[in-house]
Amino acid sequence: MKKYRNTIPQTLGFSLVEIAIVLGVVATLFVVAQNTAFRPQQVANVSDTLDTLVSDISLQQNKSMSGNLSTGSSAVSYGVYFQSDRYILFRGSSYDQVATDNFTISLNPVFTFSAINLPSSQLVFATGSGVLSNYNQNQRSVSIRDSTNNVTKTLQFNSLGVVDSVQ
Repeated sequence: MKKYRNTIPQTLGFSLVEIAIVLGVVATLFVVAQNTAFRPQQVANVSDTLDTLVSDISLQQNKSMSGNLSTGSSAVSYGVYFQSDRYILFRGSSYDQVATDNFTISLNPVFTFSAINLPSSQLVFATGSGVLSNYNQNQRSVSIRDSTNNVTKTLQFNSLGVVDSVQ
């Protein structure tokens, strides 16, 4: 009796089922990665915005206290001017909208200054001491509103130019 070997030729490669399984796994990974990577992310929050604002206010106060002479020959005051959607860091005893050294910081569109209760909408720090030169006991707060979460936080300042409370 003659013995026959397996006459079905062996093929190199992958079967249709194996390819379909691999493509299914790759497609699933792609969908998960796409949803994670390209989904709009809410990165702005009130705490981060307040931290940045307080830091910028402190910077302006420190410049006034140190007599920052980098842009002139004599020490000057520095301040912060508030508008509903931005605040402006300025040099001088009051805000001048045409000054070339003003620095504007725009708020994230979900935030607005909902109440600006400051004299002339500005904080001005006195040269040398850093106290608020335009301090008024009845006008000493700024409120910022997060329209996404409907949260409002209010900063109150004391006569020394320091944030007295956050409510």
